[in-house]
Amino acid sequence: MGTLKRSGGDQAVGEGDWRLDYLFSIGRASWIIHLLVCAFTFVVLMRREAGSWSVAWFAAMGALSLALACISHAYAKGWVPGVPRFVFGRAHSVTTAAIGLVWGAGALACAVHGDLVLSVLYALALGGTALGAVSSQHALPRSCLLSIWTSVPLLAASFLVYAQSPSMIAVTAMVLLYGVTLTILMQRMHGFLCSNVAMSRDLARKNDELSATSSQLKDAHDAKLRFLVQASHDLRQPIHAIGLFVECLRGMRLGAEASDVLGSVDQSVNSLSRLCRSLLDLSAIEAGQVKPVPVDFPLDDILGDVVRQTQESAKKSKVKVRFVSTRHWLHADPALLQAMVQNLVSNAIKYAPNGKVLIGVKRHAGALALAVVDQGPGIPEQCREQIFDEFERLEVHRGGQIEGLGLGLSIVRRLARLMGLAIRVRSQVGRGSSFWIEGLVPISRRNVTAAKPSRDYQRVLEGLRVLVIDDDRAVRKSTAQLLARWGCSTRATGRIDSLKGDADRTDFVLCDQELGGETKGLDLVIRLCRLQKRPIGAAIMTGSYSEQLREDAAKAGIVVLAKPVNPSQLRSLLLSATSRHGYSRPRSAATRAAAERVETSSDRNTAET
Repeated sequence: MGTLKRSGGDQAVGEGDWRLDYLFSIGRASWIIHLLVCAFTFVVLMRREAGSWSVAWFAAMGALSLALACISHAYAKGWVPGVPRFVFGRAHSVTTAAIGLVWGAGALACAVHGDLVLSVLYALALGGTALGAVSSQHALPRSCLLSIWTSVPLLAASFLVYAQSPSMIAVTAMVLLYGVTLTILMQRMHGFLCSNVAMSRDLARKNDELSATSSQLKDAHDAKLRFLVQASHDLRQPIHAIGLFVECLRGMRLGAEASDVLGSVDQSVNSLSRLCRSLLDLSAIEAGQVKPVPVDFPLDDILGDVVRQTQESAKKSKVKVRFVSTRHWLHADPALLQAMVQNLVSNAIKYAPNGKVLIGVKRHAGALALAVVDQGPGIPEQCREQIFDEFERLEVHRGGQIEGLGLGLSIVRRLARLMGLAIRVRSQVGRGSSFWIEGLVPISRRNVTAAKPSRDYQRVLEGLRVLVIDDDRAVRKSTAQLLARWGCSTRATGRIDSLKGDADRTDFVLCDQELGGETKGLDLVIRLCRLQKRPIGAAIMTGSYSEQLREDAAKAGIVVLAKPVNPSQLRSLLLSATSRHGYSRPRSAATRAAAERVETSSDRNTAET
C-alpha cells in the first residue's frame, strides 16, 4: 500500500498512520465531489421552493466540505508540521459528523415542508453520499460510522412525519436497514484493506530479505570468482616452470628408472595443470568473460587435433581413440568447440578404460551433430542430468578414484550455451555412452592450402634470438633452458630497467604480463617493438584474464598465452616467428583462436600447428 510522504516534526507516528495516509490521499477529490452533489441538491431544493432554510443548508455544506478538503490537503502537503497526525484524524471525524448532522437536518426540513416528492429526491441524494462515505472513508471506521449514523437515522425519522401513510413506517425501517447494510459493507472493506496492507508489508519485508540474501549471494559468488582466479594465477607460475623443466629433462640422457620418474612427474603436472585450467575456465564463463569468436575452419582439423592430444592419456588407459574424417567446414569458434570435444573425449577415456572411443559427425535436422561414443559401463538414466553439474563424478563406475574435480561436462554444457548449441547424452548401462553436440551449421568448403610445420625444429630455431622477461626466477630459468635446448640464443631477465640495448639484439620477445610493478608486460613489449626498425615477434604470458589485455594485444598484433604454457604451443609459436607468414599467427584454426584468448582451456593450450 503506497503512502503519502509528509514533512514535519510529527512524533506521533503509530501503526494507524497508514489509515490516515490512505484516507487523505483521496480525501481532497472525494470532498470536492461531495460539494458538487450538494450543489445539485440545492438546485433541486430551490426548484421545489423548499424555503429559505435551503440557502443556510447549502452554505453549511459548502463550508464543511471545503474544510475537509483543506484538512486533507494540509495533511498531504505537511503544511502544519508541528501538529501530530492523530489530530488530523480527529478533525476529520468531527467535521464528518457535522456534515452528517446537516444532511439529517435537511431531511427533517424537507418533511416539515410537506413535499413527499422532495423528501424522496433528498433521500436519494443522502443515500448516495452515505455510500460514497463508505467507499472513501472505510480506512478510518470512526469517521465512516459518524457519517452514516448522524444522517441516516434523521432521514428515517423524517419519513415518520408522513405517519398518515402506513407505508411510511416501512420506508423508515428500510432506511435504517440501509444504514446497517452500509455499516457491514464498511467493515468488510476495512477488513480487506487491512489484509491488503498486511500482505503488502509482508511482501515488502520478504522482498527486502530476498534483496539482502541476493546481495550476499552475489558477494559470495564474486568472492569465489576472485579466489578461483587468484588461486589459479598463483598456482600457474610454479606449474608453468615445472612443465618447462620437465621438457628440458626429456632431451637429456636418462636411465630407465629416471625416465619413469620423469614420466610420473610429467603426468602429475599435466593433471594439476588441467585442474587449474578447468577452475579458471569455469570462473571465466560464470563471469561472462568468454565470448565466442566465430571463424571459418575445417572440422577435420579440430577432430585430428583432439585425437593427437589425447594419445598419451589414451595409451595409459589402454583406450583406442579414432575419428571418422569429414570434409565439412563450420563457421564457429574453433577453440571453444575443440575444448568441448576434448573434454568429452577425456571424460570417455577416464570412464571407459580398455575400450574404444569414436568421434564422428552426421547430418541431423538440417545441421551437423558431432558424437563422442565410448564402450564404457554406461550411465544410469537417473544420473544423465546430474553428470553435467559442477564437481559431479560417477566414481561407482570405475571402482577407484577418478582424476579431476568433475568440471569437464559442466564446462561443456556452458560452452554449448554460449555457442547456441545443444548437448545430448544417450547411454545404455553395460554397453556404453554417446555424447552429441547438436546444432552445428555447415558452410561451403574453402579452398585453403595448409602449410605443414617443420619437424626439424631445432635446425629451424637455431640462432633465433629470444628475450625472456619474467619476474619469477624459476620461470626465467626453465624457459631459458628449454629455449637453449631448442637451439635458440636466449637472454632472460627480470629487470625492466636494463632493456634499453636489447631491442637491436632480439628476434622474439617472450614477456610476462605481471612484472611486479606498475609496468605491464604488454606496454613494455610494445615499446621494445617500436625501437626496432624491423618487425620482431612477441608473446605475452599471463595467469589471469583481462578483456582489455586481449583487445590491446590484438591491436598490436601480439599473441597472448595463458600459463601454464604447453611447450609444444610455445615451440609452434617460435616456428611461426621464423616463417614468412609472420610472428603472431599460429597456423591451426584452433590454436590461432586459442592464442587470441587469455581464458584458454587445457585443450586450447595444447593445440599445435
